[in-house]
This record gives sequence, C-alpha cells and structure tokens, in this order.
Amino acid sequence: MRLPDLYVQLRPILAQQAAAIYLVGGAVRDAVMGRESDDLDFAVAADGIKIARSVADALGVPFYVLDRERDVGRVVLPDEKTALDFARFRAGDSLEADLWDRDFTLNALALDLDGRVIDPTNGMADIANRIVRMTHPDAIAHDPVRALRAVRMAAAYQFAIEPETGAAVRVGATQLGNVSAERTRDAFIKAIDNTHRKTSAQLLDEYGLLTAMLPEIAALPLVFNHLSDGLDECSLFHSDLEAYFERTVDGGVTGRQLILLSALLSAQTNAQKLGNRLRALKLSRAAVKHITRTVAAS
Repeated sequence: MRLPDLYVQLRPILAQQAAAIYLVGGAVRDAVMGRESDDLDFAVAADGIKIARSVADALGVPFYVLDRERDVGRVVLPDEKTALDFARFRAGDSLEADLWDRDFTLNALALDLDGRVIDPTNGMADIANRIVRMTHPDAIAHDPVRALRAVRMAAAYQFAIEPETGAAVRVGATQLGNVSAERTRDAFIKAIDNTHRKTSAQLLDEYGLLTAMLPEIAALPLVFNHLSDGLDECSLFHSDLEAYFERTVDGGVTGRQLILLSALLSAQTNAQKLGNRLRALKLSRAAVKHITRTVAAS
C-alpha cells in the first residue's frame, strides 16, 4: 500500500486528537492501487468540525465549516489545491455503517492510524478483480449521480461494471433529471475527462447516460474519439498546449473539459438548441461562449 506522504506527516497530529480518526474513501482506494492522492477525507464518530479546527491550529493553516448540519470541517493547506475534510460518520454511529452507506465497494474502505484497513464491503477483493460494484442495492437509487461516477471510475481504472450495478446505472440514467443540474454537469464533465476517453464515451452511450445528459443529439463516440486522440497527441508533444488545455476557463472547468464537451455537441447545428442545452447544464457565460465558438468553428 502506497500511503500519501501528507497522511504519513499528519499521523502524529491526528494521534493527538481525543477521538479515533479514520482515513476513508478515495485516498484509501488510491493507496491500495498504488496511486497518488491529494485531498484526504477523514471520518470520525463526532466533532468533525472541532477536530478540523484543532488540526488546522496545529498546522497553522486556515479552517472553515464545510457543512454544519453534517458536522464537516475543512482544513486548507498552503497550496490551496489540497484539502483535509473531517466529517462525522454519515450513517448511524459506527464506521462500518458509514462505509456501507457509500457508493461503491472500492470507495468503502477506511484506514486507522495503525495502518489497519477496514473493509466491510469486500472492496479490496473488487479492486483486485477490477470490478465496480455498488455497496448495496439502493446505492445508485439514493443518488443517481453515482451512475455517472460508476462510468467515470470504470473508464479511468479500466474496471468492469458488475451486472447488477450496471442495471442500476441504466435506471439511474433515467433519474438524473431529479438531481440538480450543477451536480450532474460536474459529474458528467469528470466522466468524459480522463485518460481513457474513448471508453468513457462508449460506456456513457451503452448505459444511456449520454442521451440522458445531451438528449438533443445522438451518441457521437466517433467524433469524441477523434478529438480525444488529437488532444492526447497535442498534450504529449506540446507543453504549451497542455498548459492551454489545463487552464481554468471559469468555475473550475478547464479548457480541456470544455473542448471535450464541444466535441460531443459538434453535430448540433441549431444554435438555439445548443444554447438551451448549455444553459440547462448551468454552465457559466464564459463557458457557454467558449463552447459555442468552438462548435461554430468546427
């Protein structure tokens, strides 16, 4: 297991806290998979905000309340790109209940300060077998955005989506309209922007998510794949273009992500319909302008 350097540095400070603190979620998954992880999420039985404040004081860095009702506090490190979140158990009053309440087994892992992995949903086995599996039958029904997240992880890690989970993803695609446009937009953009974009497009199409997100157009994997290849080649040989793609256009959305979204919309010739779709996705004016110009020029 490849523990994040930041976590190793933090353990003496965390050990001084009165409550037991567990590293949870993506950071543990990435450690098991030997991948880097920047942001660290911690689960505690209580006093998430209080513990976040204490850790921030020990580090001499800012802290703020992320969600008072759910007792979540955030510590912001000097680079402003790395955050430490401390949250009260999200279900019941036990770590195990918290983990079962998460989305997929590969994300339902915890690590105590002694280095012991807590894995009630058998996420370690699913990682070893390269499977995306929901933690319980209602995991996606409770939050349809998880359908997009399943595709993102399957594509990014080149995992297979377990059949029952796949069926739930298809149902989840029909329920995305019940979720805020901002959340679905962000999850969709993340799903199309990874190192395996062709797989992403294919899976989004296969599970009905592409049509759900962009109902005015038919699935266009060939257009998307062609542009993905071009982006990869430019990034490989031209560092200045890579910087251009990675720049933030607005609201945390990068130039690369907007170009990828433009590729999926490039066959949409009706300017009014294109504008309506972009507004439905709650993109900023700057992002809408960027996409419409890109599509018009294609």
